[in-house]
Amino acid sequence: MQFYSPPHLHHLGEQFPRFHAFMRQVEKRKESGRQSLTALLVRPVQRLPSISLLMDGIAKFTPQSHPDYNAVKEFAKGINELLAKINDRLRKNEERLSLLSLYHEISGAPVSSFL
Repeated sequence: MQFYSPPHLHHLGEQFPRFHAFMRQVEKRKESGRQSLTALLVRPVQRLPSISLLMDGIAKFTPQSHPDYNAVKEFAKGINELLAKINDRLRKNEERLSLLSLYHEISGAPVSSFL
């Protein structure tokens, strides 16, 4: 899976004029709330942690005797597990990107420079 950061999308817009035009069209559309493509792509990532905090708060104040107690606890646990997986994958992706960047930096260097 390929991840694109906001600066990467900006670079793609500079590199591909049609993509840049598409990004501008998204910003003008009423359906997108006149938000940039980057803002629309980041929104779900920002929303999950707030849902997690909300569910943790609801779980904290839900009495054990309440019929929804187990469902609330399970949902809060599931959201937190999902966030942990997302964070782990993002960390691994950042490590891969760092290695790839390092590879590109040294790929043209002569072997003697590493000895």
